[in-house]
Amino acid sequence: MIYVEARSAQQVNQACKGLIGIYPSRGILLVPIKEMASLLQIKKQDLTVTPGSWVRIKHGKYQGDLAQVMDITENGEDVRLKFI
Repeated sequence: MIYVEARSAQQVNQACKGLIGIYPSRGILLVPIKEMASLLQIKKQDLTVTPGSWVRIKHGKYQGDLAQVMDITENGEDVRLKFI
């Protein structure tokens, strides 16, 4: 599902025109105004990573790869990983 912010279905059609894999002709559903703000909120997840934990890489060259946390710096900002 793709969300496009627009004031009308016609504006959504114009925005999606020429995009590969997007078919506005299959139907456009307008989100009620009351639901718009909460729909696009990103909920931050508090994650606790400890040595020995398994993680999945989300970005970059190794995106999608599985790795094991070997150690974590004292400030908790850097980790050493072993890729599988």
